[in-house]
Amino acid sequence: MSSKIVKSTYVPSVIEATLLLSKRKGSSHPAHPMELGLSPEERLQNAEQQAAAMLKKAHDDLLLDREKAAAELEDWKRLERDQVNLELETIRQQGWSEGYDQGRQTAETDYSSKVQLAKEILAKAYKEKEEIIHEAEPFVIELSVQIASKIIQKELETKPEVLIEMIKQNLVYSNERSMISICVSPEDFSFVQAQRNQLLEMLEGQIEVKILPEHSIEKGGCVIRTSYGSIDARLDVQLKEIKQALLKTVQDEKYEETAGD
Repeated sequence: MSSKIVKSTYVPSVIEATLLLSKRKGSSHPAHPMELGLSPEERLQNAEQQAAAMLKKAHDDLLLDREKAAAELEDWKRLERDQVNLELETIRQQGWSEGYDQGRQTAETDYSSKVQLAKEILAKAYKEKEEIIHEAEPFVIELSVQIASKIIQKELETKPEVLIEMIKQNLVYSNERSMISICVSPEDFSFVQAQRNQLLEMLEGQIEVKILPEHSIEKGGCVIRTSYGSIDARLDVQLKEIKQALLKTVQDEKYEETAGD
């Protein structure tokens, strides 16, 4: 850290004024041309005024030098303070940069760990979801069959001609050429009997058709008996077969997944 020496000019001025005053009081030195014709008292008064002016100038110079020195000192202090602040900022930035890099690395490591954990949780959730679905599938199938049964029953109540269409479809598969017995629920017997001619037209009148009520058959179902065997078109039987087919499909899928693992 450098130091500055402030030089003052007031001492020579004071000395000069003092010497001037002392010379004028007791010296035999010739008077200034402008002082010729003045009395000794007037010349002394004039010398005192000049000395006072010189002393005032010396005092003013001293104040000016002090102000200048104070300003230079403040400038120096400001420069030193700025330098210290710059060094502190450099140190702080260096520490911040090191801390930032370390913090970023820590954050990236923490983020990677959380991403990996999220993947594991997601994979576990998917696996549990599949297990829940597989476990629930038999129940869902059973529930779906029950709902389908109710829907069909409702459909048959509002549209009894659906039963006739079902009988026609099964007659096509019978391949009978002599006699066919169509067994239906006692509740449906009158309605089916009334559609006898429609069924005969479908068979072209070459086959003897009997329509029989049977208490073991629920409303909406039918059993067609021929010389080749029987076609069971009862609703509960058809829904049961559908349910068994769905359950078998689920079991086959589980087996394939287990074999794949």
